Amino acid sequence: MKRLSRGNRSIIDLSLVLACGAVFVALVWKLALTRGPLLPGLDGAYYWVQVRSLLERSRMAFDDVPIVFLLQAAVAKVLGDVPLAVRLSDAFLPVFSAIPIYFMTRNSKYRFAPAVAVLVVLLHPVQLYFFTGDFIKNEAAIPLVFFIGYLLMTWDAAKNKKFLLSMVAVSIGILSVTHFGTFLLALLIVGAWSFAQLLRKENRKFALSLSSSLAVVFVCIALLGVLVPSRFNRLRDFIFSPVEAFSVPIWNLLVRGDTPSVMVATFVIGQVGALFLGVIVWKNRQALTYSHRSLVVVNLIIAFVLSSPAIGIEWSYRLAALSFVPLSIAGLVLIATLQSLGACRLIAVASLLVIVTSVSLIPGGAKPPVLEDALYDDFHSLMAEVNLPDNSVVVAEHGLEFLVAWELRTDVVPDLLLQESDLTGYSNVYLLIQKETDNATPESTPPKIPESVKPSEPNGGAKQENYSGTAVFENDSFILVRTSM
Repeated sequence: MKRLSRGNRSIIDLSLVLACGAVFVALVWKLALTRGPLLPGLDGAYYWVQVRSLLERSRMAFDDVPIVFLLQAAVAKVLGDVPLAVRLSDAFLPVFSAIPIYFMTRNSKYRFAPAVAVLVVLLHPVQLYFFTGDFIKNEAAIPLVFFIGYLLMTWDAAKNKKFLLSMVAVSIGILSVTHFGTFLLALLIVGAWSFAQLLRKENRKFALSLSSSLAVVFVCIALLGVLVPSRFNRLRDFIFSPVEAFSVPIWNLLVRGDTPSVMVATFVIGQVGALFLGVIVWKNRQALTYSHRSLVVVNLIIAFVLSSPAIGIEWSYRLAALSFVPLSIAGLVLIATLQSLGACRLIAVASLLVIVTSVSLIPGGAKPPVLEDALYDDFHSLMAEVNLPDNSVVVAEHGLEFLVAWELRTDVVPDLLLQESDLTGYSNVYLLIQKETDNATPESTPPKIPESVKPSEPNGGAKQENYSGTAVFENDSFILVRTSM
């Protein structure tokens, strides 16, 4: 083994120190986005309920893949605080991407490459302002995709390629019980890259090794059908009716200016970034090995497709949010393998623009929580008064249903799924209605009160007695109605 000179050791140590500094910045930034009593977005309390259920009943309250919740439950067990454990997982789990990113870029002749790469990935607008609070499973699974990217990048140098493929298969297996969408992304990257390798005659032996790994993949897919049947069915429907994914494209909202600035930035970064790196690949194609070139091209195509504004509204946000992962993997491979100073400088400038974009979004912060502080105080005080009988279920606006489940320890149903839900097995059905107040934000506008529980015309200041259901609890912001749906 070649000994490193003191100068080389100094450069390697500085790269690691700078990368650790980048991780620290990302952690502080993430924690600053979750300082309120509620996590940003709609689904923060979902994690609270799942973790508490694991701790108290050794099973999840809602069907889902378990790995992230198990990790959160372990932390909550130590800390004795479920919301704090969830908040810490939101900040710490994504930074594990820094490990494969560092190993992908540590041999770059540019000592700042690992730190810049870590900052670009961890401070990407999607990571900070879209995933935070709402999509903890998504961001927690992404480090495994970067690890797979690192494994594929080392294909040429790997002495034991079967072992490398087994590590890829294990990573995909873990992803299958971590997050459904990220698992499919990893499967897409590995599958497309594997197909590119099979196009070369000298890689026929690779096909034999790959076939054993595919068995693991099919087992994972079958497992998903058991753990999350609803999402598995959506995937099946998408495969057999792919045209539906392009109905009502997100482009309509982009043109009208109805898309959040974070997602506008995500679409632009995905589309422009893929084309930009594609030009660099083309101009430097002779400097890349076949394996590296195919890995970069595959990831750029995937990033470009996922961030396409032609995809329908139902799928677009989540697919576009994942597009930064293959785009980043492509950029990391180029930074690590290209010797062209000009190309690397261009990639560095583009990376800094991504960081600047995140900085520019600071005034807006992350997504607003499902309830502002004043409304949450009203909600919390109302829930403290409620005492539901056994075998009850509460129907509430999406986001609020998880808060109800957390506060009341009862079964819940989101109002959007009310028509599809069978509530005949419950003795009591309640409906939580958020009143229209000046405190409601545009992002958390309450739903229209259903006709069955709307108040009648004002008559001498009459209140809850005019509901067709029975308003059992009420304050300035909320009404809990017992109804017979």
